[in-house]
Amino acid sequence: IQIKSPLYIMKSNGGIFPPEEASRFGAYMALSGPAAGMSGAAFIGELSGHKNLITIDMGGTSADIALVLDGKLQVSTEARINKQPLALPIIDIHTIGAGGGSIASIADNGAILVGPESAGANPGPASYNKGGVFPTVTDANLVLGRIPPHLLGGSVKLDVEAASNSIKEFVAKPLGTNIVEASLGIIKIVNETMHGALKLMSVERGLDPADFVLAAFGGAGPVHGGDLMRLLSVNSLIIPRYPGILCANGLLATDLKYDFMITKLQRSDNFNFKLMDEAFNELNNKANKRLALDNIVPQKRKIVRLADFRYSGQGTELSVSFPRGAVSQQTTLEAINNFHKLHKQLYTFSDPTAPVELVNLRVQAFGLLDHIAPPLIETAKEVEPISKKSRSAVIDQEIFEKVKVFDRAELCYGHIINGPAIIDQLDSTTLLLRNQELSVDQSMTLDANFMGLQVLNPSNKAEIIDPTQIKTILTGEQDDKAKVILNGKEVSVGQLRAAYNKSVADRMVGKHLDKRNLTFSFDVDYASDELHKSIKEGAITVDLLNYLQYAQTSLKASQSASELVDFFTFDEETGEQKYELNNPIVIAKFEQLFLSYFAQGVFRERVPGIQLNI
Repeated sequence: IQIKSPLYIMKSNGGIFPPEEASRFGAYMALSGPAAGMSGAAFIGELSGHKNLITIDMGGTSADIALVLDGKLQVSTEARINKQPLALPIIDIHTIGAGGGSIASIADNGAILVGPESAGANPGPASYNKGGVFPTVTDANLVLGRIPPHLLGGSVKLDVEAASNSIKEFVAKPLGTNIVEASLGIIKIVNETMHGALKLMSVERGLDPADFVLAAFGGAGPVHGGDLMRLLSVNSLIIPRYPGILCANGLLATDLKYDFMITKLQRSDNFNFKLMDEAFNELNNKANKRLALDNIVPQKRKIVRLADFRYSGQGTELSVSFPRGAVSQQTTLEAINNFHKLHKQLYTFSDPTAPVELVNLRVQAFGLLDHIAPPLIETAKEVEPISKKSRSAVIDQEIFEKVKVFDRAELCYGHIINGPAIIDQLDSTTLLLRNQELSVDQSMTLDANFMGLQVLNPSNKAEIIDPTQIKTILTGEQDDKAKVILNGKEVSVGQLRAAYNKSVADRMVGKHLDKRNLTFSFDVDYASDELHKSIKEGAITVDLLNYLQYAQTSLKASQSASELVDFFTFDEETGEQKYELNNPIVIAKFEQLFLSYFAQGVFRERVPGIQLNI
């Protein structure tokens, strides 16, 4: 085969560069493989109309998680490899030991552990019959019928009996349970591990998952995507056309990208705008020279300016965009305002009156290339595709049931599938849970959403209710005996109302349910009183109280005592616990914690069998 296109090599910043540059700057290739997958996910998101993504690449050994904000992959200069710092612009990826080959075991205290040890490809899971004896996530999915008894279209056979025996020996028998429950335990543990990592990259950075779409890929990502969509409370999940090879496809969706930086340490009370302008011009010249060497015409060049700022006395900086044009007081103040906003988003507070230091000026240079998009598929003649086979599988009812199986290669644009369902393909399997609905777009990207609440009236006539109408159900004239399916659990409207009334406050929860996006106005005094009431009545999990106390300790460690007022004090006369929230920093932290717990669904009622986790 004769290939006439130029050769490029992937970089860890999400771009590519020619071999001669790679030979001079080898460090830029570290972690470039995962970066290619994230680039592919960002490109698929763009094609599907999604600019904000939380991406998870779950393979055989690990799961890699990254963020796409407004169509741009987030970059960090604080990466570490083998505990060694790598101060280069790298796609901000959080990696955990959670993959299909992650080994399940039992801890001394009787808890199931999954990973970080992995069976790898050799010997691999027990079901591979290549010498592996320990149970893995793949073995658990196989036993539960979630994946077919073969891989790669039948070329790799999987041994269900070997997987069952392994889980029985190392998990079920030590726990005194059966193989199905042990397999479900393995799946739930690995899902919670990934859920925690997803929250680390979103909620703990001041971002609401409801504002994002989850993109799941890698060989194992689509198997767990539906569970993670439910756990994280995102509104949508997308599965690329070829999830198992998205890293390879990502190489075809990248541009030439170079990073240039110069250090110009200055304080906000003594900025030298002329010096900053000259520095940016110098970086621009370097960028254009490099792109010219790559034969990139001016019309295909894109230059982005950034600046690294910090508050005086801080040891780390935040990189923010810097406006185009001549550097002036106005453009610099705009960049500093970007810094304050980002600081508040990440750390829940900012101080516009504090002196700010400029550390580095940066330029990102892009050579825009033609991207190869997947070919468009035929339009469906019918909305519902034909399922030619089924599989006995455990989805979300904890029992085996007959589940429709679809061949992804036969899906067409416009097809809609309602869960539970399984979509098999050569490089992966997609699992669709109950109350999830999946649609197929023109590029064969699968887009899954929640179907909403299904209300069963006393007459057993089913109604589909949009989630934004939940408050109407709770406060309206709906019969208390009417059944509601919420997150796969059937409860009565009466139980749901009891949960609603015992939750934090009608005023807050009502606005949360109406808007679905946590952007309601925040009344600190009212929140303080209601939160105190809720804890006193036992309507909030103890985890919240512990977390607030932990955050209080963290704040004390990072801020001087004079800047803080304790979250919790005691009234000496009554002995009751009360809140003091008259310090802006504490209020900001309290507010952030409160909102993050709404996003995580922590506010739960105490009625058995249901969680108010919308």
